[in-house]
Amino acid sequence: MATAKATPKQKAKALMAKIAKANAKASKLQVKQVFDHSVFAEQMYKALQMPKMPVGENARMWAMQNGIAVLQYEVCAKKSTLNDKGIMRPELAVLAIMQTLIKHDAKLLNVGYVRFAVNGTPTASDVSNDDAYKVLLYRK
Repeated sequence: MATAKATPKQKAKALMAKIAKANAKASKLQVKQVFDHSVFAEQMYKALQMPKMPVGENARMWAMQNGIAVLQYEVCAKKSTLNDKGIMRPELAVLAIMQTLIKHDAKLLNVGYVRFAVNGTPTASDVSNDDAYKVLLYRK
């Protein structure tokens, strides 16, 4: 009898259980623990189910058609802000969370990210525009 494939939500739940176990050990050692990023982990697992990006394809264009869009402030603790040069980089906050989750599930290495708005454009640093916070996840 064939078993059903786990859904992204089930995979995220399993990953968070694995992280909770690691957090219990970290607590005893009094070291930094990993925050519960189950919502973002689910989005990463959804991205893994998307078609693989062909070699030589433009990542931004591919992700717009075949990726998952996440708003940075929905997966991070706070909104990205403008730096001293007036530039906002929400994709770096998302990358930090991705790297944390990848430590607990190496399959997530196949998920790439790209910012929806092109860095250096007026849209990219407009704090009132939700597209400025949008990061696209895609399968590499």
